[in-house]
Amino acid sequence: MKPSLTWTKGVFSSMFQIYSNGELIGNLKDKTFSQSAKGIFNDKEYIFKTNGFFKQSTDIIDCSDNKVIGRIEYSNWMTKAVISINNKTVYWKYDNIWNTKWTILILQVY
Repeated sequence: MKPSLTWTKGVFSSMFQIYSNGELIGNLKDKTFSQSAKGIFNDKEYIFKTNGFFKQSTDIIDCSDNKVIGRIEYSNWMTKAVISINNKTVYWKYDNIWNTKWTILILQVY
């Protein structure tokens, strides 16, 4: 079965709950007026710290040892991104004009 990631968020909440094929695997809490967010995925904690103003990128930091394990590089209009984590690359893009549907493409190297 192909993995399917979905998330839910309450109207006034800053907490996203993330599901893989219907099973809760983590959450992401956005900090108001901050350039960072904290997430828990499969019982591991991460910080997502955004840098820059016009050309933004986000560092993915493993909280267990405070090391950067990945980076998200956004396109100029923030409609696409390249996510590099643990020597793997993932391509992400919005699929509609409202930015409510998106695709993640994982390339595997053999």
